[in-house]
Amino acid sequence: MTYGNAVLLGLIQGLTEFLPVSSSGHLAIARNLLDYDAPGGALVEVFMHLGTALSIVVVFLSDIRALLVSSLGLARPGAWRSSYTDDESFRTVVLILWASIPAGVVGLLFKDDIESLFDRIGVVGGLLCVTGVILALIPLARGGQKGVEFRTATAMGLAQAFAILPGISRSGATISAGLCAGGARAAVGRFAFLMALVPILGAVVLHLVKIEDASATPWGPLLLGTAVAFASGVGALLLLLRFVRRGHLWIFAPYCIAVGVWALSAG
Repeated sequence: MTYGNAVLLGLIQGLTEFLPVSSSGHLAIARNLLDYDAPGGALVEVFMHLGTALSIVVVFLSDIRALLVSSLGLARPGAWRSSYTDDESFRTVVLILWASIPAGVVGLLFKDDIESLFDRIGVVGGLLCVTGVILALIPLARGGQKGVEFRTATAMGLAQAFAILPGISRSGATISAGLCAGGARAAVGRFAFLMALVPILGAVVLHLVKIEDASATPWGPLLLGTAVAFASGVGALLLLLRFVRRGHLWIFAPYCIAVGVWALSAG
């Protein structure tokens, strides 16, 4: 992997992981353009995902601290009911775990089938067009005034499972589902990215298992790409949170449809 490819992959990972344009779809296209399945590809995936995971940690540091402290309450089953009612951070931890189940089940049961789609650029293009339609319809889902409740978390969890498909934006799908379920924009946006930590770190673990020999790893380009993924991820995350609060996610719809149509024609 060259330094140029590392910077490009870092930008793709950092920007598309959070902007509602599907990181999986863009990385599937990058695989075909940059020989992305070359030896060491699994390690590249690990570090790129670590870069974007760190972006979430930095932007939501105070929230994550509170969640970690409240998660200690999981060790006291007898106090779960009262903690869920009285402690917002504990309730968020429970809802994140609940919302992560659908994606975990789908990922485990259909892992090979889903991975095979990454080589089918036409399919990826079609799913990018679906993402574009979802984003275009978001203005119709005005959301509500409430925070994220059980129904909202369930809808967002199902959307996250759907977003395992390459070309479906996780942030676009989960945020639109949360708004349709009646969640307030700011609360839905915050929850969407906190819950994203689970599948991102899960992807790190899955790719770690694939690593057989890291002796020939190009550490210079790899670390540069990770830094680029982190920096661009922070910028993209802050930008998207602003778009969510203003209800402007539809702006990304034309781009997704354009890239999707191009991929369809190329596939």
